[in-house]
Amino acid sequence: TTCIGAGLGMLRGIQFPFVLIDETTQAVEPAALIPLFHGSLQVVMVGDQCQLPPTVASGEAARAGFDISIFDRLIGNGMETLILDTQYRMHPSISAFPSHRFYKGRIKDGVDALDRLLPYTGLRSAFPDPKSNVSILNVDGVEFSQGTSKSNTQEAICVA
Repeated sequence: TTCIGAGLGMLRGIQFPFVLIDETTQAVEPAALIPLFHGSLQVVMVGDQCQLPPTVASGEAARAGFDISIFDRLIGNGMETLILDTQYRMHPSISAFPSHRFYKGRIKDGVDALDRLLPYTGLRSAFPDPKSNVSILNVDGVEFSQGTSKSNTQEAICVA
């Protein structure tokens, strides 16, 4: 359940002796505190401060300091952390950029380039550099908004 959901409806009276908060770097402090007031004895917080921060739509709330995650606040106050430093999802040539740009080169690859071969589909020959697994393209397209969704037809055509 979400942190805020822990204080609503039928969960309101339930005790949570063990609390695990995932994506803690996206949880603002007031929301993250809600499940902790339900008798928590142990809390595990999982998050990555190099990824998405909390979403705070109110400028007034942000100016008041509510745009800081509980994770960042605790790290700033000396909380000991553990970094998971091995990734298994991406081809090493793709993971190299975020590892160096955001993690000071500390993220290692748990897979070999041979474990992540791109199957030949014809797409490979359309890459600006067919020998590379990474291509960054500038697409002159127009982004459209519909409700809370955004789309860019030119980008979609480019990667299709």
